Amino acid sequence: MSDNQIWYRYNPDRALTDAEREVMAKGYPGGLLNEHRHHSNNTHFVIDGSIIIGKSRDGEMRFRPQAVLPYNYVNLPRGVDYMGTAGEGGCIFVEGHKVLSPATAARFFERKTIVEVKEGEGMEGAFPAVEHK
Repeated sequence: MSDNQIWYRYNPDRALTDAEREVMAKGYPGGLLNEHRHHSNNTHFVIDGSIIIGKSRDGEMRFRPQAVLPYNYVNLPRGVDYMGTAGEGGCIFVEGHKVLSPATAARFFERKTIVEVKEGEGMEGAFPAVEHK
């Protein structure tokens, strides 16, 4: 590990919040995934229901939206604006990030979603927070 690089891993001891439990149970029926972007490549893997995800501009889905059904996924490159709409039955998905930005890492750390990995601790599953170059 580099002396100035901070590494994180997901916190296995963190309990879900009431809001997170509700989302897990209901899956946001007809819900909107607002336009946003991520610092690194990310993947949406649908567990239940469906979602239409597409690249967007100015709050409108404009570029080849695609339906994602259970046990399927969509990969999105870093820095690309995108949005989505859940199907009528809702959608439960897992979103994976290859790297977190320092701002996102700080937010997840504050929520106790991730924990810092110290020198000498297990590095399995650890990831850095890095700035775009």
